[in-house]
Amino acid sequence: MTLPAGWSWTKVNQIATLIRGVSYKKSEVVEAPKEGFVPILRATNIQDEKLILDSDLVYAPEERVKQEQKLTPGDVVICISSGSKHLVGKAAQLTKEWDGSFGTFCAAARFSPGVNPQYAGFFFSSPNYREEIRKKSSGININNLRASDIAEIAFPLPPLPEQERIVARIEELFTQLDAGVASLRRVQAALKRYKVSVLKAAVEGRLRNGKSGIEYEELPEGWRWVTIGDITASMKNGLYKPREFYADEGVACLRMYNIEDGEIVWKDIKRMVLTEDELETYRLIPGDILVNRVNSRELVGKAAVIPSGLETIVYESKNIRLRIKQDLADSHYINFCFGDFRRNYFNFHAQQVVGMASINQTQISEMPIPLPPLHEQQLIVAEVERRLSLVLQIEAAVEAGLKRAERLRQAILKRAFEGKLVEQHPEDEDA
Repeated sequence: MTLPAGWSWTKVNQIATLIRGVSYKKSEVVEAPKEGFVPILRATNIQDEKLILDSDLVYAPEERVKQEQKLTPGDVVICISSGSKHLVGKAAQLTKEWDGSFGTFCAAARFSPGVNPQYAGFFFSSPNYREEIRKKSSGININNLRASDIAEIAFPLPPLPEQERIVARIEELFTQLDAGVASLRRVQAALKRYKVSVLKAAVEGRLRNGKSGIEYEELPEGWRWVTIGDITASMKNGLYKPREFYADEGVACLRMYNIEDGEIVWKDIKRMVLTEDELETYRLIPGDILVNRVNSRELVGKAAVIPSGLETIVYESKNIRLRIKQDLADSHYINFCFGDFRRNYFNFHAQQVVGMASINQTQISEMPIPLPPLHEQQLIVAEVERRLSLVLQIEAAVEAGLKRAERLRQAILKRAFEGKLVEQHPEDEDA
């Protein structure tokens, strides 16, 4: 790539000092602040091109940290070793005073006079830098970078006044982008609140009769209080199989992670080798409700209806299957009830063991719900689905807007380091 007049190609080690991370033994560090100890960043503290400075830290004895290893504003911390090849090379800049350092899975670049630290920091977020990292790691089946790999990265260097103008222009454009992204995020939050309000209105009888609000003791005419057990034909805990029964080919098994926001999500599907009897016992059919019985307290009791059109599936032991009496209840309406009631109900009833909460069939069976006549349930389900389908369309548009914003952000950075973002000033050629 040809650079503008006055620019020059250099390398990272010619515009920055690369500093190795702090070496320490696991037995030496603590996980809470302690006098005489220094907070240490790890590779996991580099997220979305930002440094996470207030969580996931360890603290090492101060004597283990050399003075030059203490981070200063403008330093860029780079991941040089990770469990994932795709994360090696990720980087983020320290933008404020912070009395801490970083571990051996990271390195830091500290920039020389004549280099605007913000300009250099933007480079380490740019697709130009990512392309260089991709070249370094291409074909290598390891998750590590050498210091020399970072040192040899090509760095486009304009005169200092040009660097400052580029930084100002990037910040101007990013401010505009950030305002747009913030607006999209507000729409996302509003849609999430709307979905919750729709489900709440559905099980309070407000989608059909137009009431502005009711107390649960005052159900609409024809509604009645029942328990989950009243409308359930059967319940069964899921299947446990040792690791050796999992295989690349076999019967798909739904786990706790496959229930999200009241729906079955088809991701990270595990497969099991099963006998015919096991398959018959644990097979899920459309209309079954799958309830998560072991999880964190805020997630335990999440539920989803098994849709039609899936391949043969079973479910694992951290879930419970409910088979609904179809002459009394619509599975989707009952699922709405789980969405509205389950958090308060199971938060009160769930058993807590070592950070995890659990519920059982009896607790699920005794959960009270308001039940309208079956035809009313079906009308409510149709109305909820109509409203939520509109929400899905808006959510898709918002998500597309966020992706466009990120592509534009990367395009801005790419143009910046190709010398195409701001008009060049002739006097810079002599600077």
